[in-house]
Amino acid sequence: MNRAVLRICVIGIITLGLVAESQAQRFFSVVFDKLPRDFQLYARNDQNEAVVPVSGVMELPNWSHMSLVVYRNNERISYHRSNLTYAAGSTSARFAMETKIKAEMADYSFEVYASQNGTDSVRIVRRDDVVAGDFYVINGQSNALAVGGSNASSKYWRTVGRVPDDNPGYFEGDTLWRLAAWSWPTVGQWGLELQKRILEEHQIPTCVINGSLPGTRLDRHLETNPEAVYTIHDLLRTRIRASGATRIRAFFWLQGEDDALTNPNGYEEKFDILHKMWQRDFPMVENFVVMQINILFHPDYNAGRLRDFQRRTPTLFPRTLHFTTIGLPFYDGIHYDRGGYQELGRQLANFISPIVYGAPNDPNWRSPNIQKAYYSSPERNEITLLFDEGQEMRWPADTVVKDRNGIDVTMSARTLFYFDGNESAPAPIASAQAQGNRLVLKLASPANAQRINYLPAFNYGTRFSVFPGPFIKNKNGVSAFSFHEVAIGAPLAVRDFKKDVLAVGSESSIKLSWQPVSGTDIQYMLERKKEGENNFSPVTQFDGKAATFTDTGLEPNTAYTYRLRAVSPVSESPAVELTTKTDPILALTPSYERYWIIYPNPTRDFINITFGQPVTGTLQLFDLSGRPHSTQSLKHEMQTVLDVTRVSTGVYVLSFENEKGEKTSNQVVIK
Repeated sequence: MNRAVLRICVIGIITLGLVAESQAQRFFSVVFDKLPRDFQLYARNDQNEAVVPVSGVMELPNWSHMSLVVYRNNERISYHRSNLTYAAGSTSARFAMETKIKAEMADYSFEVYASQNGTDSVRIVRRDDVVAGDFYVINGQSNALAVGGSNASSKYWRTVGRVPDDNPGYFEGDTLWRLAAWSWPTVGQWGLELQKRILEEHQIPTCVINGSLPGTRLDRHLETNPEAVYTIHDLLRTRIRASGATRIRAFFWLQGEDDALTNPNGYEEKFDILHKMWQRDFPMVENFVVMQINILFHPDYNAGRLRDFQRRTPTLFPRTLHFTTIGLPFYDGIHYDRGGYQELGRQLANFISPIVYGAPNDPNWRSPNIQKAYYSSPERNEITLLFDEGQEMRWPADTVVKDRNGIDVTMSARTLFYFDGNESAPAPIASAQAQGNRLVLKLASPANAQRINYLPAFNYGTRFSVFPGPFIKNKNGVSAFSFHEVAIGAPLAVRDFKKDVLAVGSESSIKLSWQPVSGTDIQYMLERKKEGENNFSPVTQFDGKAATFTDTGLEPNTAYTYRLRAVSPVSESPAVELTTKTDPILALTPSYERYWIIYPNPTRDFINITFGQPVTGTLQLFDLSGRPHSTQSLKHEMQTVLDVTRVSTGVYVLSFENEKGEKTSNQVVIK
């Protein structure tokens, strides 16, 4: 076959066009099973690269090789070759090549050539604007779709869909590579904001595929019919497969409004089925992010239960994270305007940056999630809400808002908590204070409530068309999850926290003791700080069977403060503190201390003492209160015996002071 014939083949390409993504791409007698598309994005790996394969079959005989030329921003950067080897009697041969491209703000192009021995190569196809980056998926209903464009755009924001037209429906053929700011199905306003933030902050191109459909209950997302891909789930699966995504960084799920408004019952069981479908059909997803919906106006108490289930999903399902939409601005009771969706996109970009892009891990870009609530005073007039580790909570100031009639109303977060499911009357909270990852609620009177809710299950709508807050947030302004019927743990208390100071060699030990705390699964958390230090540091954690702890290796003549808490899965005690000072007897340590041998120890009658060299000084035996019980002078001696037959049983300190005033000591036990 000569060059002219091959050119005819290339002309045939124009008339034949391309077939669907799931099928091979034919260019007359060259059939590709792997070939980039214009504007395609390939998933990057942990080395910030993506592998781009090119392979297929040459269906004509007598060709020597296929070649691949790679360009970066129209500059040639690499060449690859695959020889064509024909089997005996065959007129076709396979070829396969691959190259790597970096995930960056750069455009890669690919040219594929066919060659015969002794003739020039002929270009078969060229692909442009190919990039490497990250895939994200959005699914749910109207707030997930967030219809609307962006006030910015970039060629490094990609999606899979079709050119926008006058029919907003979804079709099986929505599998073209498109720029995200101009496509249908739309990426959505917060999806575009997510892409914008990732590109600006990390310079990584992205593809977002949004498969959401407004007004859909969870039942609709469970429908599947692989034979006719017109269900929500099947259409999304088709688009993801067409994208070739081998790695999806996060799959965002924002849905539940229709279920909460009509019938929240059974949502948990249905979601379990859906999550299993996701794991089966989308194994390349690294994180499913379940987003808690906002407060709606329909009067169904179980709407609060639905939101609480969304809050708890990471503890119930694998590879699952969570985030809340509560407290977003520009909320109309169902949807958000552009500012609200853009704020959601900003918060989600900050949320995933430590997970995907190695940004500093600030827990305050996550939604604060309650870990437990418990009475923190024996009188039950104080409740502590413990949020996840690292959160720095903020108690919101009272705010003045207008009601339906335009009348100013002062709203306080103190009125947003309810006991035992009674939302007709707020819990009697007199004041509140944020302490790190805790909120401490002071009650106006002692309580015996067993459960606590944060935020009403629904907006009653009698005074406000949209629930106004204020909302509890952390230092970064990210709202806390609402919670529903969280158990309030009974109060715990540590009593009789006391100490003994023990001198041991050139160091001191402090023995702490307390009364055991009754209860199941009790753990003790012990912290310590040395004089001059501002913050406590953890010392140890041990189970509730213990009632003593000896802290060793301490500096002599130094004050230490200890803080002890009893902790259970549902409650914690107030911390108790104790300050004590180690014995000054150990202030100086002579250089020969390591040669000082004392035996036997424990003893009942005599103590043998051997020094590494002759010493001169005074040997004394003290009890732990510092009173001397025996004194002996030494003059240029290496050995001596101390008689303790008349000393009472107990723990003592044996001290030696040389003629220079240097001291050393050790603990001995008289039995």
